[in-house]
Amino acid sequence: MTDPTYGHVCRMDYPRASIRNLATALALITETIEEVDASAMNAIIHTLLGHIGDLDGVYSTLFRLHHPSRERFEREGWPGGKVEVPQCT
Repeated sequence: MTDPTYGHVCRMDYPRASIRNLATALALITETIEEVDASAMNAIIHTLLGHIGDLDGVYSTLFRLHHPSRERFEREGWPGGKVEVPQCT
């Protein structure tokens, strides 16, 4: 029986990238807003980006632990070397 966890991990790719891209877009928008309002938005944006960074670490661990070819990659090395945040392909 195949472990479904890897599929769940892969489904995290798009939401993680989307949240990061939306936060980055909001950061660009704050450059056009008055300083007081921009400061509040930037605090929210930096919190979001910090949590996404934390999530990237968990994602990376789960990706490696549940990858279908983990045993081979552990022996031979992971493609691309030591990738901090791998992506499912």
